[in-house]
Amino acid sequence: MSWSTSTPEPVARDLIADIPVPHLSDVVEAEQTEQFAAAMSAVAMLLDAVGRPADDVYVSLSGHANPAHGPRDGWADECIRITIEARPTA
Repeated sequence: MSWSTSTPEPVARDLIADIPVPHLSDVVEAEQTEQFAAAMSAVAMLLDAVGRPADDVYVSLSGHANPAHGPRDGWADECIRITIEARPTA
């Protein structure tokens, strides 16, 4: 099942931890939670490599999780997508 979340607009880097948890499926909630946590860890590691320290950032996260993280007929392959955009503060 697919999931996605993002900052509603560019925000200060210290507000990234406040990205809302995505709506999770009852079928693969544990798997989606693991993917979201891994994506947030990756964002924390990548933030210093994007833009300047004073820039605001827009972060978008999405993914697709399958039961037990394995292949399943009729379901898409698993994935995690991370987009981080630096935007100069006004």
